[in-house]
Amino acid sequence: GMMTYVQQHYHRPMSLGDVAAALKMNAAYLSSLFSATAGVTFHKYLEGVRLSKARELLRNPHNRVCEVACAVGYASANQLRHAFKASAGVPPSAWR
Repeated sequence: GMMTYVQQHYHRPMSLGDVAAALKMNAAYLSSLFSATAGVTFHKYLEGVRLSKARELLRNPHNRVCEVACAVGYASANQLRHAFKASAGVPPSAWR
C-alpha cells in the first residue's frame, strides 16, 4: 500500500507523516516497515520515483526543467537540478 500511495501521489508535496496518515498507520512503524520492505528509506524511494518520472518527461525537448520539477513534485527547479545531477551525473538540461 505504501508504494502504491507514493506511485499515485509523487507529484504532490509528501512526507512520511502524510503517507502514514493516509494509510492510518504510525509514522515510526511505517518508516521501519517501509525500509525493511523496500530496502531503502522512504525519502530515497520517493526521490527515485520522482527522478524516474523526470527522466521520462525530460526526453521531450519541449518540456522545460521548471515545468518538469513541478510535475514530479519538487518545490523548485533547483531542487530537481541538484537531485538529478547527484543521481545521473549530468544536469537535467543535458539529459535529452
